[in-house]
Amino acid sequence: MTTESLISVEMKNNVAIVSLDDAATRNAMSEEMAEQLIAALPDIQKNARAMVLTGAGGGFCSGAKLTSTRGGKMGEKDLGPAMREIYNPLILALRNLTIPFISAVNGAAAGIGCSLSLMADLSIVSDKAVFIQAFSKIALIPDGCSSFINVNAAGRARAMEMALLDEKLSPQQAFDWGMINRVVPADDLMTEALSYAERLANGPTRCYASIRKLIWNACEDTFEGQLALEAELQSEMGFSDDHKEGLRGFMTRERPNFTGK
Repeated sequence: MTTESLISVEMKNNVAIVSLDDAATRNAMSEEMAEQLIAALPDIQKNARAMVLTGAGGGFCSGAKLTSTRGGKMGEKDLGPAMREIYNPLILALRNLTIPFISAVNGAAAGIGCSLSLMADLSIVSDKAVFIQAFSKIALIPDGCSSFINVNAAGRARAMEMALLDEKLSPQQAFDWGMINRVVPADDLMTEALSYAERLANGPTRCYASIRKLIWNACEDTFEGQLALEAELQSEMGFSDDHKEGLRGFMTRERPNFTGK
């Protein structure tokens, strides 16, 4: 039996545009959607130099698909295995991407959708979007590593407020709290997101992979550990083709042609 496609991938100017695509649920994240996204990431990293994640239709992601019956009826099944075996590996795969990752948040980003939108390297957000944790409303804890993501982005007090009160967070609030990068008119969202993605796709993407690793590590490691990682990664970058090309461009005042090598 053919599995329904719940994501779509479009290539444009070395950018993979990945859309969560389940209109009936406003792109709720089911186990099947998560598995399809995980399966798509290796080819995306191989063939693209940057990625944009968005939602098809009018929403980004309405959270986990609560009508899923895999593993049993909701309210009567252990939710841990799906987290350990599917959702957590998805979050880790996105964290460990080797290409820059931009979220283009076109509508509601709830639950794990909120995590996916806020963990991007750059979050470009429609002025019509909204963020909400939505976990405590059904007596669940935040997942998708949102506790880690939100504490590091907005601080303990703001993260606690989001999780306990479950109030909708506007794009402007999210920007003011330091959780997103840009708020743009809805009609300009994809143009803006693609502009940033193409800019990154034309840059030293091997270097960007190391920057991603360094910044995520800074959320977890010690001061001394971060210094050690900087030295390790800088040693690698010093021998890269892109570094040589960057030096050539600097010396000749010509625009460098980075290849990601």
